[in-house]
Amino acid sequence: MKKVCWLTMVLILVLVMTVSIFGCKSPSTTGTQTTTTSNTPKQTIKIGFISALSRPPGFSWVKQIQLIAEVINKEGGLDVGGVKYLLEVIPYDNNDDQSQDVAAANRLVFEDKVNFISGDAIESILPITEPNKVIVSGISPIPTSMTPDKHYTFMTNFTNSAMIITGKWFMNKYPDVKSVTMVLPDMQLGRIIGGFTVATLSGLGMNISPEYYPPAQTDLSSLGSKIKSLNPDAVLVATLDPIKPIRDSGWDGIIFCQQPYAMDELLAMATPEALEGFIGLGVATEFEPALTDVAEAFKQDYIAKYSKWESMDMAGATMIWAVLAAMQKAGTVDPDAVAAVMSAGMAWESPQGSHLMVARPDLGNDRTVDSVSSFYMKQIIDGKAVLIDTITLEVAESSYSEYLKTAPPPSGPPAH
Repeated sequence: MKKVCWLTMVLILVLVMTVSIFGCKSPSTTGTQTTTTSNTPKQTIKIGFISALSRPPGFSWVKQIQLIAEVINKEGGLDVGGVKYLLEVIPYDNNDDQSQDVAAANRLVFEDKVNFISGDAIESILPITEPNKVIVSGISPIPTSMTPDKHYTFMTNFTNSAMIITGKWFMNKYPDVKSVTMVLPDMQLGRIIGGFTVATLSGLGMNISPEYYPPAQTDLSSLGSKIKSLNPDAVLVATLDPIKPIRDSGWDGIIFCQQPYAMDELLAMATPEALEGFIGLGVATEFEPALTDVAEAFKQDYIAKYSKWESMDMAGATMIWAVLAAMQKAGTVDPDAVAAVMSAGMAWESPQGSHLMVARPDLGNDRTVDSVSSFYMKQIIDGKAVLIDTITLEVAESSYSEYLKTAPPPSGPPAH
């Protein structure tokens, strides 16, 4: 049988999901009736990307995005309203420095003239992107990134909803866990994530408290000793650095993570022995075979380009495909039309799984600026990622929407 490109599968699924999922209809936008493709010289969609490119997951994300651009360009470009567009990826390394985020955004908007920007911790660039009508498809744990005054900013990765959905899942799956300690680096973002996560999961009924450690400290044995003395039933990790020292301390409780670190990323930070029993979000591409046809096809194209598969978080592909899908549905690259599609409950598919934009009524925002996804829960058993449960997109959407109906208004960043 002839292999079907993952690009083709994604485009078909985008159209099918638009009219079928949860009864949603395709948004009415200009250009959607065009069926012929122009033979004029191709135009270019410029994709800006900002992250820490020298470490995971940033360097993995940019490779995903470059592969997407290469496959689409080889296919003749992205068909938007009958016009073929080539994709150009323009990445900038922020070195985990907020000031470099701002500098990169200025270059991308005013010099490179990008159509949209993707990346993590995007809140610092919004004063640049919003007034210039540049779509931002990214990750931010800060609620002000999703307030009604943000017209071109979308959380297309599931970071925010995953905390609620997988938190509920964990509590139901492991009812004997009575105490949880969350460990985070003692920096502004760590405090923001810690404060928000602890308050939210406490509201769901979890007995959870934070424990912070110096971010520049390489020897985390003292953190391991602290966890052993506290002796919680479970530890929730936001980053991977603490896993090995916690296990080295002799503590043998459950380690849980709500971020989609794939197996290779986990092994880069901890030994197989330390990871044994680890529970967390899985990635559709890290299993054999991959959990979806789109994921398997992407995986094969990745191997063809880079010679081997590197198990990784697929957020880069997810965030980029959200905007490309919105452009195709809008039939134009006009940012107002693209934002209108994303704001109206857009559904799309990526190598990570199925995704849906959702509203944030707790922020007074009825536009769909946040997102949920299908979630694959895994456990590390005998050194391998084993799928232990699947949370479908329908269940995820219902769980998150139910929570947001009664969620208290989120507070801003804590003083520190």
